[in-house]
Parts: sequence; structure tokens; C-alpha cells
Amino acid sequence: MPHSIQSPLSYIEFANMFARRRKELTDLPVNARTLADQQELQNIKSAFDRINSKSFGFCESCDERISAGRLRARPFVRICTFCQSEQEKAKTRNRPSPVA
Repeated sequence: MPHSIQSPLSYIEFANMFARRRKELTDLPVNARTLADQQELQNIKSAFDRINSKSFGFCESCDERISAGRLRARPFVRICTFCQSEQEKAKTRNRPSPVA
């Protein structure tokens, strides 16, 4: 379902930020790009896809709005802090106990 972002940073501001960073990364010679640079380029592409579909800024797990502060800190984040916490708890519960 399409959403409308209502935060201090609009879709346009995020898109501009992503476009500037994408240009910085693509201006690097291909053989100078690190694995982290390649991952960031993929994250930027994915973020543009979410902006175009109007789902950017909404949790992919619960469909609630991701806080503006979280988006500013981690613009590629796809889930809200509550769902992140729940996923981490589930991983901890499912982790095998260490052998003593």
C-alpha cells in the first residue's frame, strides 16, 4: 500500500541525499570500489525503489512508520526499532546454548 512520508526529511530530501552519494560512489573507478561501496550502491538502488513505490520510511514487517530519527541515522533501514528488537530477541532464543 502506498504511503506518504510525514517527517522532517521528505522523499525528495532522501532522494537527493541518495543521488549525491550514488554519484560519489559511481565516480570512483570500478577497480577502486570496495565491497562496502558496492553494498551501499545496492542499498541506494533499493531505497530509490522504495521511494518510487511510496513505501520508503515504513517498516517492511509491521507497516508502521519508521521514526525520522532512525531514518536520519540509518537511511537504508527497512524495519522499525520495535521489529528490529523482536527479530534480535527471536535470534537469541533460537541460538544454540554454548557447550560448557
